[in-house]
Amino acid sequence: MGVFPRAAWCVLLCACSKPAPAARTLELEGVRAQVPAAWPPSPAAQTQRLEAAGRRRDPAAEVHVVAVGPDNSRAPALSLVVIHHSRGYTQDSNARDMARDSVTEAKQAAAARGITTDSSYSCATHHCTLKMSLEFREGSMHVRTQFWRLDGHLVSAGCAGTDAGAVAACELPPAPPNADPIPPD
Repeated sequence: MGVFPRAAWCVLLCACSKPAPAARTLELEGVRAQVPAAWPPSPAAQTQRLEAAGRRRDPAAEVHVVAVGPDNSRAPALSLVVIHHSRGYTQDSNARDMARDSVTEAKQAAAARGITTDSSYSCATHHCTLKMSLEFREGSMHVRTQFWRLDGHLVSAGCAGTDAGAVAACELPPAPPNADPIPPD
């Protein structure tokens, strides 16, 4: 047995001691975000609460959630959420109505609880985008969501969480080209 060459040891040690990746990509139905690799999945109870919130007004909605954040957080640092609303719930609504109503309801609920909110929406040809920040004593929550109508029902796809930078950097999917046009205001 010969001596293992110094170069071989160096290669072996370098290969075995690679640093952990600094970031990883989360993706859910076209919503994408880069998050710190150290952020574990949020506890099931947090994810279940987010799913339940997505069904609060539309129990038949199909809700998908991926949530991550530091182990000790009360709320996810970042959640990717896609909701396929039921036809019955959204039959008389369009994406503009949904975005406008979401802003109005958020402002009313925040005012009733003494929470500061900055909420707005804008619409393009086939989708509307909602942006919202809520500031309260324990911290803050940030939301970016896009709404579109496709095949008779509304879809919302977005990011929410306590990490403002992660929410702002989240990539929202474009509305499909066959999504209903947004009606004029």
